[in-house]
Amino acid sequence: MIELIKNFFESLKERIKNPLIGALAFSWFFINWKIVFVILFSKQTIENKITHIESNYIEFCSNYFYPICIALFYVIIVPYILQFIEW
Repeated sequence: MIELIKNFFESLKERIKNPLIGALAFSWFFINWKIVFVILFSKQTIENKITHIESNYIEFCSNYFYPICIALFYVIIVPYILQFIEW
């Protein structure tokens, strides 16, 4: 059992170290901060929170497309920009 937990945390650690996943999580949070704040700080019931989020904040571009584009830009293009600046 301890070995299973140890493997789980090692796997989680490797995923967090992956720059694409970290950039994707950060960009998603940056774009969709209102969703997180509604979930964490609203005094409504969970059903009302879900209804409010679904009706006001769920869009394909802001939930998927923009964060993926920002993360890919950060992981692929930014290293070249930094290399050019250093040169």
